[in-house]
Formats: sequence, structure tokens, C-alpha cells
Amino acid sequence: RAGEPAAARECFLRAATAGRARRDPVLLARAALGHGGLGVAIIDVDEQRVALLEEALEALGERDPVLVSELLSRLALELYYAPSRDRSEALSAEAVSVARDAGDPRAIAAALGARHVALWRPDRLAERRLVAEEMVDVARSAGDRALELQGRNWLVTDLWELGEMSAWLAEVGRHDALARTERL
Repeated sequence: RAGEPAAARECFLRAATAGRARRDPVLLARAALGHGGLGVAIIDVDEQRVALLEEALEALGERDPVLVSELLSRLALELYYAPSRDRSEALSAEAVSVARDAGDPRAIAAALGARHVALWRPDRLAERRLVAEEMVDVARSAGDRALELQGRNWLVTDLWELGEMSAWLAEVGRHDALARTERL
């Protein structure tokens, strides 16, 4: 968050090395997630990051379903720009399923955010809208205003693409009110 991505990347690689040395799959998983950054980047696939996420998933096994969902979500985001989006879509669907099974609303909302990105194609617009609406609902029930705002951001985009201008305008108002109230 300090705007030093190269230093952060090195720090998380050191944390991953420590996780391996200690045989601590949770530390390895947290390092892999931190290495992935905070959001979605429009870049080529980072093979090192993908390998680290896959390693963390394998090491973690089924110990912590919420953490597994987070890793699957991040891996889906990382693979969005791969030549085929099939794996990204499958991973995002699995992340949502794992989060639902865990029963953690915040994890479900976060996984739905990754699912929305994985479905970012014109032929998946109707499904993306449903995902965004569910993300808003689940994030609200979890009391996670940042995830709700992200869901509303996706919904604003989807409504615009659908040409539903009155619904879009209403959602822009809800997005704006939330962003102002929460200062997000």
C-alpha cells in the first residue's frame, strides 16, 4: 500500500521462503496472496506469481477453506490474461463454491469479485450482472463496505454495458453515497 511494488514483492518472496523453511502452509499462503497485490492488474500472466499461488494451494490442502478460496480467487485473477480463460473461470467458480461451503460471507463476496473478473467477456454480461448483484447483497450482509463498493462498481459497469440507463443512474447514486459515507 506504500506504492513500492518491487520492495513489497521481494518482502513477500522472503516470507514465502520462511513459510517453506518452517513448513508453515498458512504463512506460505499469506505470502502468495501478498505477492499478488491488492487488485486486478492489466498485465501479462506473472508465471512466478502463478507458481507461488499453486504451491501455496498444494501446501495448504483443505486446512483453511477461507484461505483456499482466497488463493483460488487470486489465481483466477492472475490467469485472466492467459491465452485461454477456461482455467480462470473454473478457478473462480471453485473459489465461490469453497467460500459458500465455508459459510463465510466476506469470503463469498470476495470470491464473487474474482468470479466477476473471470467472466469479463461480452457473452457473459448477464451472468456478470447477477454475480455483481449477489456480491453487493453478500457484502452488505457481512458489513464489508469496501467489498460492497466493489460490487456496486461492477454493477455500475454491467448496467452501463446493458444499456439500462435508469437502473445505471440509480446505482451510480448508491455507489456515490456509499463511497462518500465510508470515504472509500
